[in-house]
Amino acid sequence: GCETAELVLLDGSTSGSPSWEDMISGEEFTVIFDLPANIPNFLAARTALEVKYILNGWLTFRPGFNPHVYDRHTNGNSGDVTNNKVSVGGLVATYEEETG
Repeated sequence: GCETAELVLLDGSTSGSPSWEDMISGEEFTVIFDLPANIPNFLAARTALEVKYILNGWLTFRPGFNPHVYDRHTNGNSGDVTNNKVSVGGLVATYEEETG
């Protein structure tokens, strides 16, 4: 489950990291942030968000909240899955399976 995956990833291991194919399959997955500081009005320094690739874009939501399709992002060429880019609430990152 998510708790196990979170603990594995927080320990620095990538053994619980999903494959790119898993991430674009339409299933939800968890993105964990462990930043030195909050991003004001956007993200707490230590938080976990749920992400799902749907309708050629990335839908980000907090556990326990209902997502809205208009919260979907495709910025930074993240809508094209051949770029291996994910947009988490508009924050774009390139995903490398080897490092998670």
